[in-house]
Order: sequence, then structure tokens, then C-alpha cells
Amino acid sequence: MKGTEKKPAPSDACSILPTLEQVLLLRACLQSGQSGREAWEAWQSQRSNFHNGLETTEALSGLRPLLLNALRRNAVAADKTFLTYLRVAHLREEARTNIYRRICGRLLSTLRAEGIQAILLKGAALADTVYPSPVLRHCHDIDILLMDGDLQRAVRALSSQDFMPFDETPEPVIDDMKLVHRSGLPLELHSRLFRTPFYNETLAGIWTRSQEQMIADVPSRILSPADNLLHVCVDAFYCESRQSLRWVCDSWLIIDRYPNLDWNMLLDNARDGDFAQPLSIILGYLAQELNAAIPAAFLDRLYAAAP
Repeated sequence: MKGTEKKPAPSDACSILPTLEQVLLLRACLQSGQSGREAWEAWQSQRSNFHNGLETTEALSGLRPLLLNALRRNAVAADKTFLTYLRVAHLREEARTNIYRRICGRLLSTLRAEGIQAILLKGAALADTVYPSPVLRHCHDIDILLMDGDLQRAVRALSSQDFMPFDETPEPVIDDMKLVHRSGLPLELHSRLFRTPFYNETLAGIWTRSQEQMIADVPSRILSPADNLLHVCVDAFYCESRQSLRWVCDSWLIIDRYPNLDWNMLLDNARDGDFAQPLSIILGYLAQELNAAIPAAFLDRLYAAAP
């Protein structure tokens, strides 16, 4: 362990892993062809009321647009009333996404015009790069990674775009700053990738590995695929719960979208940063339960590296 800082104890891994019913729905949303159709049949056979099955928790309701896309992709002959229900949910999310992307685009353009280097994180970055359509990834906030010392510059620049400090204290707390748009959309500015400082010591290369992509029609920087996968998995392990299944879809789609993902670099970062334990649990689950295309040789080496 580096220095005197202690590594945080992991949360109960079972608290974030989906239930059997959730696994069936996730398979129906993510997998294509016969496996996707079979998962849909298995899930609906357990439900007496489809609507209740998707509305009982935020975790399931957030999958409605993704499920509609999968049913269309897999040519599933679903109940017409249920399809109408999904279409309405999709239209609502589409309207919300259009507003979200306009705000996000103005934010990114402002930072770019001010010469403030920024990496767009989490949903806002993944919606445009790994999901078939941004509408399919519900985003409830915006997360931005900044260079050290740029927090206050960014706060001043974004005040012109109707972003104000979340509370009455304009100073950042440690390395983060939370703002809120006049529409109510939260924005979190970070100068470190992970909330726990221990995990940031070995990731100095994330800026040089970051890639430029068009996000909300603005040239922007996002994490490399391997860094994005690491961020999603580790953040989910320590910070998420069954109240959200977004991390499952995010990580699965990163793997699906980038078949040439740099697994060796991911393994090196897992070893150097002591990420092997959470990463082995999350990626092992994705491979076993959702057939994520993770090389078996990589998993073997990852399991060997886990404490």
C-alpha cells in the first residue's frame, strides 16, 4: 500500500449484483437474437403485470427505452398495450434527452472556448459513444474531470451558462465542486477520477490516453475505453447499489462496442492501483451472467491478481 493512506473496505458485493429477475431483464435488453428473445420470454413468464415489473424501482424503470429498442432489434412480438407503454416512456425520455444535450453542449462549448481542459465522464460520455442512441441511456447529471487548479476557473466560466454552486459555499470541497443548472440539472466538477484518493495514484496517464469524440455536437474528450470500463466498474463496486442498473449496461456496452479494448493495459492498471478485487467481481459477473465478450485469459490473470 502506498504511503500511509488506507485502502477502503469494499461494500458487500452482493448488494450491487442484480437479482435473478433483473438478470433476465438485462439479458433481454442487451443480448441479440435467440438469447435475447429467450430472456424476454423467461422474464415475462414471471410477471403478472408488465407495467408493475418495470415501475417498481428506478433500476427497472430506467431500462424501458433500452428494452423497446431490444424488442424491435430481436423482432419480438410483444403485447401491443405493453409496446405502447414502452413507446410513451421512450418519447418522454427523448424529450428529456434533447434538453439535457442542449445544456451539456453549451457547457462543453463554454469550457472549450475558455481553454479549460475537461474529460466528460459517465453517462453523458457513454450515451453518445457506446449506446445505439443517446435516448437509451438516462442521464440525471453531468460529471466533468478537470485538471488540478481548474475548478474555480470552470465555476466562473459556467456561471454565464446558468450554473450556480449547489450550496452557499462557493469553495470546492476537497477536489470536487457541485453546481446546479437553473433547470435543476446537477453538475459535478472533479479534479480526480475516483472519490477515494487511494485509487487515483496510478492513473496519471488518463489524460494522455483520453480520446476526442463528438458529444452533443461538440468536440470533447472522454476516457479511453479501458479507462472508462475501469471507472464504471470500480465506481459501481464502491458507490452503487441495486437502485441502479446503469453500471451493468454501461460496462457491458463498453465491452461490446470496443472488441479491441486494451485488456493488457486494464490488467496493468488493476494491479498497479489495487483494483483487481472489485474488477474481478464485476467483470466475472458480466462474463458469467450476461455473456460479456471478455477474454478468458484476461479473466484468469485478473483472478490471479485479486487479493
